[in-house]
Parts: sequence; C-alpha cells; structure tokens
Amino acid sequence: MKKSQVSTEFMFFVSAEFVLLAVYLLISYNYLNLTLKRKDIISSIDLLESLRNEINLASRVENNYVRIISLPSNIDRQDYSLDINDRALSINFNGIDYARLLATNVNVDKDLNNKLYFNPGDQIFITKINNEVYVAKTCNDGDDEICSANYPGCDDGCSLKCENKIWVFNSEICTL
Repeated sequence: MKKSQVSTEFMFFVSAEFVLLAVYLLISYNYLNLTLKRKDIISSIDLLESLRNEINLASRVENNYVRIISLPSNIDRQDYSLDINDRALSINFNGIDYARLLATNVNVDKDLNNKLYFNPGDQIFITKINNEVYVAKTCNDGDDEICSANYPGCDDGCSLKCENKIWVFNSEICTL
C-alpha cells in the first residue's frame, strides 16, 4: 500500500467521523432544547396549578379564610404574567397562554379589561367572606385605604385598610 493511499484513507475516515460527530451534536442539541422547553412549560403550569388549588381550597373551607401567596420573580429566569377573570386563571409564559378553570366564581378588584393582572413578584391576597372568595393584590404601604363594592360591608362604612401589607377591615362593625 502506498503512503498516499494510507493518508487519503486516513483523511477520509477522520472527516467522516467529524461529520458523524456534528450530526450527533446537532441531534443532542435539539433534544436538550426540547427538554428545557418542556421544563419551562411544566414550571409555568405548576405555578398555575398551585394557584388554582389555593383558590379552590378557599372556596371549600369556612369563612374568614385568608391566604397570601407570593409570586416568584421569574420562572426559570424568564418573565411571565398572570391574570384572573371570574372563573378563569391564566398565565402567559414565552408568548403562550396557559389557562385553567376555577371551581368557583372569584370576586376580584378588576381593572378596565375586567381582569386582575399580576406581575412577577406580586403578592396575591385570597380570602373567603360571606361564602364568597375574593382575590386581590396585597397593598404596598400603610397609607392605602379602599372601600370597594366587591367587598361586603363597604356600604355600612366599613373599609379595608392596609396593615403589614395585608388588606384588613378597619372597623369592628365589618361582617366576616
């Protein structure tokens, strides 16, 4: 066998191995990318399910139930948005909306689009008063005071006051 033939065959086999290695790396990258996307989707759906379970729990327990849930600042280092509308709870993650239905109607302080929006890092205030579930954002400071038609007792001079970042009734006459 000639030296030129050996070196030609060697170069052919080395280049064939590099091509196979490149194909293997490309396939591995695609599967890894798919796995990471599924992980992100599962993480966002887990957050959605935990919120849904907490709101559904509030509908099944006795009156005076109060729960504050802190939303994570991000999901797998990516932003998201969350909104609640009557019986629907949805999360927008990576431009895709995931939604779940709640077991009960939820009374929310709504903005102009008839939905309550939550941003990453917000705190959700869930309470059950007079057999109705109420969901709101927690207040930011002690200067806030509201009297919303969504909360019972407001027509009797009862209002909600911010104490320790939690909405509480500021009067003893409030019915719970």
